[in-house]
Amino acid sequence: MTKKEKTKLIVWSCIGVAVLAAILLFFFMPRRGDKLLRLPDAESVYGLYMVDSTVTPYGSSHFYEVNSTTTNTRLVQEYYDLLARTKLYFVNTTGGVKYYADEPNTGELFIVYIWCNNALKPVTFRTDGVVYYGNFSYRIKDSALLSEYLAFFERVKAASDAEGTTSGDIPQEQFDAYQQLFDAPSWYAQAVASPFTDRAVNLNNMFYDGLSYDENGVPVYGGFVTAADGDEWAWVQENVPGATETDVSRLPRDGMYQVLRDTLYGETPIPDDLAPEGWTYWDKTDCWYHAHGDTGINSVTLSYASLDGGGTGYFQFENAFGQICSIGFVLGQTEADAGHVYLRYCIAQ
Repeated sequence: MTKKEKTKLIVWSCIGVAVLAAILLFFFMPRRGDKLLRLPDAESVYGLYMVDSTVTPYGSSHFYEVNSTTTNTRLVQEYYDLLARTKLYFVNTTGGVKYYADEPNTGELFIVYIWCNNALKPVTFRTDGVVYYGNFSYRIKDSALLSEYLAFFERVKAASDAEGTTSGDIPQEQFDAYQQLFDAPSWYAQAVASPFTDRAVNLNNMFYDGLSYDENGVPVYGGFVTAADGDEWAWVQENVPGATETDVSRLPRDGMYQVLRDTLYGETPIPDDLAPEGWTYWDKTDCWYHAHGDTGINSVTLSYASLDGGGTGYFQFENAFGQICSIGFVLGQTEADAGHVYLRYCIAQ
């Protein structure tokens, strides 16, 4: 081996050792909470927003229970102090999905947002000390500090009840009314199951479990073909891929257009050639059909709502993958639909 080759070998060995050391430091050295979040100045923070929820062990289905918002500056500072004292130990990459490896609906999550102009920085805490931020999970090993966090979350709830504040520039009562639009199963929640622009929603995700009608003829989420449907059942079994093995959703064209008119288009003309991708259409029933063995119910908990003086506004929420999504909307302006919410876009940050 020549001197030049030896030098090259030494250099590359040093580089390899340095890279390995950096990787080991990332995975095994604890991260300080406030440094990891790159917190904005406490003076620029309006308050804290928190969602207390239970979660299934399979990741994407969150069942939200309590929304709390406080503008108490002492609680903001207390949260900052807790983060500064927190050592977070790397656990795993998650893709942003939060889960419990436990029985369904037994795990509790506290999702805390720092409410400021730049962003709503969400951190998710599990009661067993696991913490989710971005696409990674970490762990708080200090049990006494974890107990302080859990007690802090209760103080945030109490402060929210006492203040009656909400996240955004609208009254709490109006914020709650907007949240009810998205309470699952909801066509508004289904519309934002995937990002979209200019009202062009993903029809497959929005109507994944089909559509049926209530006793008043109003389209409701979920509609399936069964053996009791006679000829329709026989046609579906013969013509829809996978129909003999799994459930088959039914989506009537008229119902789909009615839902799109109520949630997105209003008086704006709807394209007449819309169709969910991958579904099978039968002209006799004027319906589309889709076989699948899972469900597509989407859950949305709003974290922010804002209105301007021109009848437009936007909502924010965190989707199942940990992304902050902004929903643009307009309010109806006619006598018949004054104040009605029509969605315009949903963009994931």
